[in-house]
Amino acid sequence: MMTLPSTKKGTARVDSTRGVKINGRYYWSESLRNPFLEGTQIPVRYDPYNMGVGYAYIKNNWVELISEYFSVFVNCTEREVKIASDELRRRIKLSGKQSDVTSSQLAQFLRSTEAEELLLLQRLRDGEVKQAFHVIEGGMSENTIKKKKDKIVEISLNKDSNKDSNKDSIKNILSHLELYEEF
Repeated sequence: MMTLPSTKKGTARVDSTRGVKINGRYYWSESLRNPFLEGTQIPVRYDPYNMGVGYAYIKNNWVELISEYFSVFVNCTEREVKIASDELRRRIKLSGKQSDVTSSQLAQFLRSTEAEELLLLQRLRDGEVKQAFHVIEGGMSENTIKKKKDKIVEISLNKDSNKDSNKDSIKNILSHLELYEEF
């Protein structure tokens, strides 16, 4: 939790009816209904790889918060949201209307096929980065998992068969084994 980024201030003001505002979007949890929290500043964090959720530090615990447009922002990365915001801001400016982009406008734009086309390349890049972090943290890459699944070797040793054929079977198995690390 401590490695997730925070806002510029690091805190957000609690509004018991709307939640807390993190990077221009409201996030909500039932824990924010506490009347003692109303109007106070609490530490907040967000997941740059899932803008549908945020986190607030309430009563010595990190509480998960849900975005007001969770269905749209879930699994959207921070970079995707920034690209969509910039594109929407550019379009609004060209039309000569207001210059601010609201969360509702951004959510509506992200639902459109135009945004889908715009964000496909960024999603591919973000997926690769996320997979790299997973491997760094000790997990296996998708390629390693696929290789392991593909290499299934069957062996059947019979007491009645000769030793040479059993040795050949064992050598065949050993040739397919992969050494990952030494102890």
